[in-house]
Amino acid sequence: MGRWSNSPGEVESLKSITISDLKKLGYLKPNARVNQNIYWINQNDERTGSINVIIDTTETEGVIIFDYTFGESQKINYTVRLITRSSNLGNGLLWFFVCPSTMKVCRKLHLNDCYFLHRTAFNDVYYEKQLQSKKWRRWEKTFGS
Repeated sequence: MGRWSNSPGEVESLKSITISDLKKLGYLKPNARVNQNIYWINQNDERTGSINVIIDTTETEGVIIFDYTFGESQKINYTVRLITRSSNLGNGLLWFFVCPSTMKVCRKLHLNDCYFLHRTAFNDVYYEKQLQSKKWRRWEKTFGS
């Protein structure tokens, strides 16, 4: 009889929220308050998930409140800090998340174990390349993916 796989998960397969997505949607602006839904869509244009976000910002910092249902009935509501740092190109300020678990400053949060956190907050979650054998990586480098 078959068993459930206990191999590590891949970062690429997790739902995620990025600073660039929030900016493209127009949700991340200084001195603003936004209450919107974000939807995930698969390759067949079917919704695979949604989340309500409340973003409240000042000129240089803010918060994002995640409000959603995980699984069938687990209500989740928590806050993640937003901060800014100067661009190394001198083009103003860049926005970042502060992971509530690791306190790392990042531009992308991943959903695993009910919460959106920095990828290092999860055990046994790796990039796809990290799980490939050295032989397979050499083949891809030589012949392409």
